[in-house]
Amino acid sequence: MKQFRKILVATDLSDLSAAAFDYLHPFTKLYDAEVYLIHVIDVMPLYIIPQIDIASETMLRDTQTKVEEKIDEIVAEKVKPGTKVHVIVKRGVPHVEIIRFAREERIDLILLATHGRTGLAHMLIGSVAEKIVRLSTVPVLTVKPESMRRLTGEHGELHREHHQMN
Repeated sequence: MKQFRKILVATDLSDLSAAAFDYLHPFTKLYDAEVYLIHVIDVMPLYIIPQIDIASETMLRDTQTKVEEKIDEIVAEKVKPGTKVHVIVKRGVPHVEIIRFAREERIDLILLATHGRTGLAHMLIGSVAEKIVRLSTVPVLTVKPESMRRLTGEHGELHREHHQMN
């Protein structure tokens, strides 16, 4: 049986990404796992607008401070006391940095929530979760937040797709 001793939880700090924490406790309890909580500050927008370069390092430092504060709040609210948690904040392209970290640290499982974007939003924004699932050599468990599961119910996307296929 596979032992999940090191679990990486990826978060973009949104309420939707917090759904991954609902699945974390059983793993930490069963395997006495350590939790690695990672957030990647996406630096791509800074490269798209050249005028931002002058202030980009200051902006990134300020962003990193705010991210660390938010992560502390998330850990206090969502992670059970006594769980060993390592907080990682990186800069770069989110899926690349998450996969790299998982490989380098020999993570046993990546746990992340999907946002459930579809259609144009999915095409324009893309899906970090989808890229991680496709490219990671580490097992990935994706979970859909409750609010997104309700949307794909009887009147949601699955229902529409069924009718479009018939």
